[in-house]
Amino acid sequence: MRLRWTIWSIAALLTLALAGPSLAATGWTVPSAVSPRVYYELSAAVDQQGHVNAVAERGNAIWYITNRTGSWTRARIFQASAGQAVGSPSIAEGTDGSTHIAFDYQQCTYDTCGLDWPYYSQVRYTDDVGRTPGKFRPSTTLDTGSGSPSIAVAGGRVYVAYQFYTPSGTDIEFLQSDRPWSSWSFGVVTSTGAASTPSLKVGSDGRAQIAFDDFGIPAYAEGNLDNTSFTWSDILAGPATGDEVNPRLALGPGDVPVVAWTQVSRRAADAGTWVSRLSRGTWHSTRATADSGLNALAFTEDGLARPVLAFDTPSGIEVVQQMSGLWSTRKVASGSEIADCIVFLGANGKARLMFSADGGASVGTFVSSSK
Repeated sequence: MRLRWTIWSIAALLTLALAGPSLAATGWTVPSAVSPRVYYELSAAVDQQGHVNAVAERGNAIWYITNRTGSWTRARIFQASAGQAVGSPSIAEGTDGSTHIAFDYQQCTYDTCGLDWPYYSQVRYTDDVGRTPGKFRPSTTLDTGSGSPSIAVAGGRVYVAYQFYTPSGTDIEFLQSDRPWSSWSFGVVTSTGAASTPSLKVGSDGRAQIAFDDFGIPAYAEGNLDNTSFTWSDILAGPATGDEVNPRLALGPGDVPVVAWTQVSRRAADAGTWVSRLSRGTWHSTRATADSGLNALAFTEDGLARPVLAFDTPSGIEVVQQMSGLWSTRKVASGSEIADCIVFLGANGKARLMFSADGGASVGTFVSSSK
């Protein structure tokens, strides 16, 4: 598939920036415009030169968005046909400047295949290794009957965790490869039929670490030295409620795993957004905020190993940060109806924020950075 590139004019970007979401928080830059278009299911990473590389869904297509040329550009990676769907894109950067993307492709939907639609869903992969940066190969299928991939790159190796559909539910499966266009090594993370939405990171020793939803309870898995087998357990923070948790994983200094999730509960003491850190084999959990109505939860750690979470509210973007052991909430962008938001680590060790707004004071996609 030939990639279609579009460079938005400087005048259009200036017009959009002037009409961008208003800033209501100290410690963050005024949101600047990426595009007048609204993108969904954002995923982003920063390369060695500090350029932002993102992937998202729009118009039933997967798009690559970057500022590596100095201006924001986009390329269409994959276009689904009528009666099909794409989503859950995930992006990772190699130290060699290469970009790697995984996403799910539903060859048919519930409307066309009924209850069998998950078995026609694929996890697909592409990269620009050995090519002009941003010029991706046509995507290839990694697995069928699968979806919601999370991708990572470390030491020249590509890692992908994803959920696999079975008659009894969903499991977490895993692939890794030094030659992703030749062969992949396969592993099973869980086989309970109750696991979904993996969030993957890889430690400095090459071990895969995965947070996921275990039937409404946040869970964590770690691979052995060659990731041929995994051990996993639930993360307990208060009573297990069986509610959707949407866990996100980040690795702190020493590859210490930190997991954030949203917990919905009828008990006020349990509801909210929780963060848990593994220390000496024990998870230590704190509640970052009592707000349990979070949507599009994202999580990373900034260069000072302080958790940073971002989520959208009816009136804009809020960022929750831990400073000196205390949690503080700041509204970074207000006056817009937020479609999606993510937070990720910049090359300078500071948190970056990307979000899209599909109504209210501004429409488009924007970025901001912690100061």
